Amino acid sequence: MSDDRIQPRTLKGFRDFLPETMIPREWIMEQARRVFRSYGFSPIDTPALEYLDVLLGKGSEETTSSSTGSRTTAAATSDCGST
Repeated sequence: MSDDRIQPRTLKGFRDFLPETMIPREWIMEQARRVFRSYGFSPIDTPALEYLDVLLGKGSEETTSSSTGSRTTAAATSDCGST
């Protein structure tokens, strides 16, 4: 009988944070949130992953033309695996 279970992998460039790292990290982030809110800032949440065409600047005309004319590009890779 073959083992057809999916083996968990971490995407290249990503990592897991274990509790001994996350507990102090969350405490620091909460302190920063508290200070930001005290100055009137509101929280937002943005995606951790983005479509490649957005990163390469191949979106709508609104995203490809700007007042400065500069464009940021990102290297794409299909490579995955532990870092």
